[in-house]
Amino acid sequence: MSGVLVTGASGFLGRHVVEALAARGCEVHAVARGTTSCPSVDHAGVHWHAADLFDSHAVNALVADVCPHGLVHLAWTTTPGAYWTDVANESWVAASRTLFEAFSSNGGRRIVVAGTSAEYDWTSASPFDEQSSPVAPTSLYGRSKNILRIHLEQWAPRAGVTWAWGRLFNMYGPFEDSRRLVPQSILSLLAGQRLPFDDGLLVRDFLYVADAAKAFAMLCQNAYSGVVNIASGEAVSIRELLMIIAGHLGRVELVEFGAKAARAGEPPCIVGSSKLLRDGIGWRPRRTLGQGLLQTCEWWAGRGAVDAAAFEQCG
Repeated sequence: MSGVLVTGASGFLGRHVVEALAARGCEVHAVARGTTSCPSVDHAGVHWHAADLFDSHAVNALVADVCPHGLVHLAWTTTPGAYWTDVANESWVAASRTLFEAFSSNGGRRIVVAGTSAEYDWTSASPFDEQSSPVAPTSLYGRSKNILRIHLEQWAPRAGVTWAWGRLFNMYGPFEDSRRLVPQSILSLLAGQRLPFDDGLLVRDFLYVADAAKAFAMLCQNAYSGVVNIASGEAVSIRELLMIIAGHLGRVELVEFGAKAARAGEPPCIVGSSKLLRDGIGWRPRRTLGQGLLQTCEWWAGRGAVDAAAFEQCG
């Protein structure tokens, strides 16, 4: 038995988790649909496997072949906008349970799964805390993740498996889908285009993707069982975020707040407490928000277009 199996390994977060685990000396078995390599993630000790996680026979064969000690399960439906209501969320619950069973049946002992801040009751006060904040997801995406989390919590002790559930807040960084807020804003400003926005007063929690990946790698090598927020713990308004980006690019005059109406029903503040992650797990981010956004701007301005194309090929 050896190594760590990582699903969704060629995705936005997945490729960074593969790198973080490899840097910590792990033998990594990276799983992606339709590819056995990914040029931007090429490290010694990383073995790529093509597998359809909705195919139970393929899943059982893969896990039996690898016999991993650890599993980092990141694969899920993630199409921007659509994933909130995508019926594939329900299919991912079933596929994940099959994966867990195959993993434990072949001697696996540690599971770490990507959850979401959308599991919390966003009408309650933040920062959201793993122990005391109410859980009441309203989207199909959040409900499906929470159903799987409840299953894992009940099933893992009987299966002799320890587990951690990383509730992700907002990530940004290289290889993010260009339709999302940070890359879309960067690309518009790089092109010299106006960036009309609402008042920008919504408050969110943003974390550089490599720092989030580091948290998942640490959880994989930790004995803690339970939910852990993967969050910066810092409250930042969208206005502040966009002004940092525009300042890095020298395009502040192109950002136009108040040019669009605010979207109805958006929670005013979604921020996660990072106390457990910091004090209990020992995690620390390597970058401030300003540093992470500068690196992200430089990536998109430099090799981003080329690497984004490579991402589409292996994603």
